[in-house]
Amino acid sequence: MYGKTGFATKKDYDRARYQREKTQRESKKPPDHISLLTELELAYIAGLVDGEGSIHASVSRAKGTYYPYLCITMTHRGVIDWLASKTGNKAIYVAPPEKHKLARRPAYSCRLQGRRVQLLCDRLLPYLKVKHLHAEILLQWPCDARSGTGVTIDQTNVNPIRERLAAELRKLNGYRYNKRLGQPEK
Repeated sequence: MYGKTGFATKKDYDRARYQREKTQRESKKPPDHISLLTELELAYIAGLVDGEGSIHASVSRAKGTYYPYLCITMTHRGVIDWLASKTGNKAIYVAPPEKHKLARRPAYSCRLQGRRVQLLCDRLLPYLKVKHLHAEILLQWPCDARSGTGVTIDQTNVNPIRERLAAELRKLNGYRYNKRLGQPEK
């Protein structure tokens, strides 16, 4: 027993303290921008995701795991600025025309990752038509598993789940996505 705390080990005590402090921090945060979107804004964003969006799993080679990822790319800067402001993104990514063979204008992107993608997909699900299955897969994603004190992501049981869900997304996204990740053609 670890002192008078009632925990078996110091590691258990540290984890419980971390969870308690995390809960306190979360309760003081303002609501996420995504949770404040109106029904009309959600329907418009769903159209953008269906038409110009990409929902996939991004691999982190450093951590050896996959993360959910949503990216909307288009040449109209105003729409991307509006989307970034509505989702609370601070960064807009710009790809110059030279990067793509067929592009004549710069392409602008708004990207979301991790738990925020899940929150957005959960809110967009009733409106999505083309990417409905993609969103359903992302809602199953175990986003809360993190590496922490004394635990690496490989020591958790989430990697096999994430790999299975990433494979399902690759199958939905088709051959071009598989080829880009270095996966064999199926």
